[in-house]
Amino acid sequence: VYSEPIGIFASGRVVRGADLLAKISEALSKCIGASIEEHLSLKPELRASAASRVRESLNKVLSPITSYRTNLQRSGLRDRDSWPSESRLEIEVSQPFGLIRFVKEPPKNVAEPPEDIKRRVEEEAIRIALKIEADEGRIATPVPESEHYDIKSIDPRTGELRKIEVKGHAGCEVYAELTDEEAKLAGKEGERYWLYIVYDVKSGSPKILKFRDPIKTMNWKIFERVERRWLLWPKNKLP
Repeated sequence: VYSEPIGIFASGRVVRGADLLAKISEALSKCIGASIEEHLSLKPELRASAASRVRESLNKVLSPITSYRTNLQRSGLRDRDSWPSESRLEIEVSQPFGLIRFVKEPPKNVAEPPEDIKRRVEEEAIRIALKIEADEGRIATPVPESEHYDIKSIDPRTGELRKIEVKGHAGCEVYAELTDEEAKLAGKEGERYWLYIVYDVKSGSPKILKFRDPIKTMNWKIFERVERRWLLWPKNKLP
């Protein structure tokens, strides 16, 4: 039995060994923060593709050895044994234990979008967050604006309550602005308060980052824009 860590890109590309270490090193050197990734799983087609590519790689390593042993056996210089052939190798790809997201750097000096565009992006972000909650087995409902968060989510299996604030971005921005009331609620609720940042909404392939107890787990600063606001962004180190 032999095992090793591998990296699988969304495209199906597999990296191993030194290439994997180089990619992890690159990601950590430019890390903008760590979010919570729940229920990690591989799509069946990615799992099958990864197993196939690992098999191809192992075959290249084992084929010369197998040929050498076969030639020795044919020459009577080695007894036949149970050395497995490449075709009998069983490749198993286990569940992923981590996820690295490569985020494009957002363009600089982009004008603030009109309010109607911002509103549509926020509405789409909330719709995406509601779907994710449902897909992960939680019962989620939008709440009135007066509650100072967007979604109340309950896990019927454990009774866990989440008060979720959702922030959406059309592009690749990974930050959130909280009003003073939202930030105070976040501090009060602690681990029951979650911040979901849905970004790249207009690309057609939006992504989501989840931060639990964001006042403690994220960087933040207070600034004034008509009213007092809290600007939060990921910490550039792993928890």
